[in-house]
Amino acid sequence: MTGGSGQGGGSGSTPPPSSPGGSAQAVAPGPAAAPAGPPRVPTAGAGTAAADLLRTVGRWPGTALAAVVLSFVGAALSLVPVLMLRDVVDAVATGAGTDQLPRILVLALAAVLGVGLVAAAAETALGTLIARVLADLRERAVASVLRLPTGEIERFGRGDVIGRVGADVAVLVSGARTAVPAILSALVLVVTASGGIAGLDWRLALAGLLSLPCYVVALRLYLGHSGPLYRQQRAHEATVLGSLMSSVDGLGTVRSHGLVDHRRSLTTRAAADSRDTSVAAFRRFSRLVAGENLAEFTGLAALTVVGWLLLRAGHVTIGDVTAATILFHRQFVPVGQILFSFDEAQRSGAALTRIIGLIRLTGGDAPAPVDPHRLPTAPVDVEVRGLRHTYPDGRRAVGGVDLHIPAGRTLAVVGGSGAGKSTVAGIIAGTVPHPATGTGGATAVAVRTGSGQGDDAALSATPARTAAGDGTVTVGGRSLRDLGAAARRGLVCVASQDTHVFAGTLRDDLRLADPRADDATLTAALHAVGLGPWLAGLPDGLDTAVGEGGVEPDGATVQRLSLARIAVSPAPVVVLDESTAEDDAAPAPVGAVAGAGAGGPTVPHPDAGGARGDRDTPVVPLEAAAVAAVRGRTALVIAHRLSQAVTADEIAVMDGGTVVEHGHHVDLLAAGGRYADLWAAWSGTEGEQC
Repeated sequence: MTGGSGQGGGSGSTPPPSSPGGSAQAVAPGPAAAPAGPPRVPTAGAGTAAADLLRTVGRWPGTALAAVVLSFVGAALSLVPVLMLRDVVDAVATGAGTDQLPRILVLALAAVLGVGLVAAAAETALGTLIARVLADLRERAVASVLRLPTGEIERFGRGDVIGRVGADVAVLVSGARTAVPAILSALVLVVTASGGIAGLDWRLALAGLLSLPCYVVALRLYLGHSGPLYRQQRAHEATVLGSLMSSVDGLGTVRSHGLVDHRRSLTTRAAADSRDTSVAAFRRFSRLVAGENLAEFTGLAALTVVGWLLLRAGHVTIGDVTAATILFHRQFVPVGQILFSFDEAQRSGAALTRIIGLIRLTGGDAPAPVDPHRLPTAPVDVEVRGLRHTYPDGRRAVGGVDLHIPAGRTLAVVGGSGAGKSTVAGIIAGTVPHPATGTGGATAVAVRTGSGQGDDAALSATPARTAAGDGTVTVGGRSLRDLGAAARRGLVCVASQDTHVFAGTLRDDLRLADPRADDATLTAALHAVGLGPWLAGLPDGLDTAVGEGGVEPDGATVQRLSLARIAVSPAPVVVLDESTAEDDAAPAPVGAVAGAGAGGPTVPHPDAGGARGDRDTPVVPLEAAAVAAVRGRTALVIAHRLSQAVTADEIAVMDGGTVVEHGHHVDLLAAGGRYADLWAAWSGTEGEQC
């Protein structure tokens, strides 16, 4: 391995939606201005969101066409009983007798039965389409969040990001399951009923159209103000969520510093803004209802007068006027559904624009799965040449770093805080967007990796604040810049101190690293990292639920589980960044782990005697567990404990973003340079982290 340094730089039966709190409330003067706070995730425009939605619907054209066609067929069949009623009225009015009544009754009953069957088929097709579209949007939104660097999530605020995949998705799901079927059904009924009236007499249809201007004016006034209000409401609710999460996550700090009242007031103000915006939106909706009532009165009155005049002139029969009046009145409910559903549709539309904005931030498509058959079967080397990375404000994070890790060997990178260790690790791992790995992008901002401070808080690029970087990173002779995202993910796996236990069974948690892994592989990985006794004590073994709602491991066990996932992963390159921060045992003696890069330490293993879940299995130090997890693979270890460096095949010392020393532990100590100073300071403070 080599290292180098360098420098670089109402009407009808449909009830209106309730106001906030479930009932009508007093109208507030108006919504508060959008709350000041951190930058928010971009929100897509209405046209962009609609185009994305149409493209998604277009993925299932057969289902969409079936839903629309069946809806029209059902609506057309629903006209038959009304037209049959016209014949009955005319027969009675003219005294023509009742000979046709049986035929009329049979046709009406057949039409009613047909309406039920066709409506069921239409609802099935529409429900299937809605479920598929929602699943696609939800998966793309979650995939987008998973693609966002941690620092970018912190910059936007967790409340805004989580709100889009949580509350916004919930609003969209609710609206799609209620408003979309209601609006589609209502539109179809209105169109077919209007066509039925026109079929009776075009002048009757023209009279009914006199209600249209009232509908248009009321709807334009509503849409012109309600859209911004609902988008503002979604933003306020995200602020409330973020405030609550911050207060709960930092509850100890809040209480210790006497900030309970302050945090409560912040949350109260945010909730009040959300309430006021909701009330203002409901006030707009009330005006829409008044406009609808006026339109219904205007249309029905005009139709009645025109029908009477046409009847007197002998142009229509009393049955025609009766049927036209009934068909027009039947539109009250669907038109009311459309208008009332606009309230839900506006909410859903606001949520959709926020979700699409999140999706477009990172491309939105779910990451392609890793093909394990295309991964190298033998260890590969890692080559870093001329690696540079600069903050958006011009401060250098990494300058001209050259590193080479031979296949199957371990390189430890050490240095003081701000030396650039975590930045280098993040670039190689792909967690820090950088041109060298093909992950640099205009959407990434303020990305902080690992737990480093200062220069270790690496920044990536945004359109307004651009981070600069160049250099090359090759794995097995292939530049990461030239590989696809799936190939990059398959080559390198990462473990850091920011570990997590995923809710579900222990088996599912471990298989996140390799879905193909069998139980023997999972058990071997757990034993290798010293979790054999813990596994034996679980009530259901690998089927035990862990994480939220299940067994809650302590911090050290969580990190061992993270190392177990590393052991399960087929990736040939491993990056460990402060992966033993929760060490629950004293550092392993140097003699116990020295030379681990070649042969590795002796650790419990399921194939070794006494290691098959025996409760007397010796405790494996966490650092030795880390060595076992990477055995046989190429590894880059960010050594915040210098005992980790001792176990490595070679050590690179970083300072100020460059490599200032490299070599073996003994040689670096003898050189009396930066590493010797770090070792002396670390040894003198009983293992203080560097």
